[in-house]
Amino acid sequence: MKNVSETNIVSDISFEENTVQTEKILVSDLMPGVQYFFVVYTISYDLVSDITNLTTRTSECIDFTHQR
Repeated sequence: MKNVSETNIVSDISFEENTVQTEKILVSDLMPGVQYFFVVYTISYDLVSDITNLTTRTSECIDFTHQR
């Protein structure tokens, strides 16, 4: 299990009275062709958001050095 809690890139998008923050986080140490399960939630002012579960698989690594 890996806890990714640092912010790498933040961009503010304003919509009238509300501001939405988009977080982009680089998750290192992923391996090609492996399925990963992420649990995403936020905490702000002691309020915890709903949990979003994401299952995804990384792309296979294509090795072009062994072509005929």
